[in-house]
Amino acid sequence: MESNNLSLAENFQNYFTVELASTPEEKQSVYGIRYRVYCEEFEYEPAELFPDQVEHDEYDDISLHCLITHKSTNIPAACVRLVPAFVDGHDIQLPFEKFCAGSLDLDAINQLGLERKTGCEISRLAVDSLFRKRTGETLTRFGDINLEFSKEEQRTF
Repeated sequence: MESNNLSLAENFQNYFTVELASTPEEKQSVYGIRYRVYCEEFEYEPAELFPDQVEHDEYDDISLHCLITHKSTNIPAACVRLVPAFVDGHDIQLPFEKFCAGSLDLDAINQLGLERKTGCEISRLAVDSLFRKRTGETLTRFGDINLEFSKEEQRTF
């Protein structure tokens, strides 16, 4: 079957594996991707806080980590984590609750009537620039669109 007849998911599965990172080596790959993206490339986190070049935080030990690997090269390409809101019988303050508390509408959230033990946060999504940028998009950290658009039109992107 030709590539252009495949769905996006089928094409993705042809080139990448998605696995739960359960071994220390797999978790190091996850933290390495995060370091390259969050510390080196986007500078969201200070690199000097992670001299071992692996970005990690207080939520990693209770989280489930997903590692996406490029099949033909076996290069770690991306990662994401799931942080549970309830661990060992206790509520856990999720990262967005800790760092974005002032932006949350707690009344609206409470009206949803959700059980805390069924909640989680999906966070720390990171895609290595090797797999995120196309050729020619290395001029800026987000890539560069090489098409002719007016300045006014570009403001809408």
